[in-house]
Amino acid sequence: MPSITPKDILKFLKSKGFYISRQSGSHIILHNNSDKTKQVTLPIHNKELNPKTLSTILKQAGIDKKELFNSFYFFCNDYRCFFKSSNICFFQIHS
Repeated sequence: MPSITPKDILKFLKSKGFYISRQSGSHIILHNNSDKTKQVTLPIHNKELNPKTLSTILKQAGIDKKELFNSFYFFCNDYRCFFKSSNICFFQIHS
């Protein structure tokens, strides 16, 4: 599972049809445009999300981990590129 910040996952969820419904303290409550019964609680902190927390968020949203992985990683030739929210691209040569 990639390490990801709350800002990254918020952007991803918005691209999947979720919108901010309300905020309670340091947590944002999101709902889906097409399925109003889907509710996701997203903690907004200045650190990367714990993998278990990220897994729970994806489960609430009904999104497969592979779908998230594919949206943040792409493969090109012999390189792997990981995009972070700062739009910096890190390359690593496959062995």
